[in-house]
Formats: sequence, C-alpha cells, structure tokens
Amino acid sequence: SLLPNDYQFVVRAKNENISKSGTFKILDYNVEQQFLNAHVTKLQQLATHSSGISYFISNTDSLVNDILNDNRYQSIQKTHKNIIPLIDWKYLLFLIATSLSLEWFIRKYNGLI
Repeated sequence: SLLPNDYQFVVRAKNENISKSGTFKILDYNVEQQFLNAHVTKLQQLATHSSGISYFISNTDSLVNDILNDNRYQSIQKTHKNIIPLIDWKYLLFLIATSLSLEWFIRKYNGLI
C-alpha cells in the first residue's frame, strides 16, 4: 500500500523502444469507512434498469444456477489434451536390456566373470 502522495511512473517495453509515462495521486481518504452498508434500493434499481437481477448472499445457489443456465455465458474455447510420454518405455527397456547384455558379454570375453 502506498502512502498518500503524488506519484509518477514510466513503463518501458523490454527490447523495444516503447514507453508510457503518467502520474497518479493517492488521497488520504478511505471510501470503505464512509459507507458501511450497501444501498440496497439503489442496487435493485440498477439491476431492474439494466435488465438484471439483484442477489443476496443467502441465495448464491440461484446466482450460480442462473449463470450456468444463461446462454450469454457459453464457453468459447475448448481444448483437448493428448498426453504423450517423453520417453517411450519400450525403447528404453530395449536399450537397458541391450546394454546389460553387452556388458555381460564383454566381461565374459575379458574373463572378468
């Protein structure tokens, strides 16, 4: 959290010659302490004027059901995951068996076994 003051910022893109700068001011004012309760009537008026519905914490189940059943909120991206192993176990098993057999033959040939 920043202290109340006037601040300046500059944002630069890496590896490009693009930058943006600006200023902002943080006031010594806490809005949350001014309004402790929600204006339920204003929120309900806003909902009715914007063709919406107001929900309370006690009926969150109906909110979830309304969102899931609303056709305006359909998924636009679907993915299909195809997981392929990085190491094919058949080839790895063949490589290990071949190297162990080769080691055994070399030791047998050199008389180490």
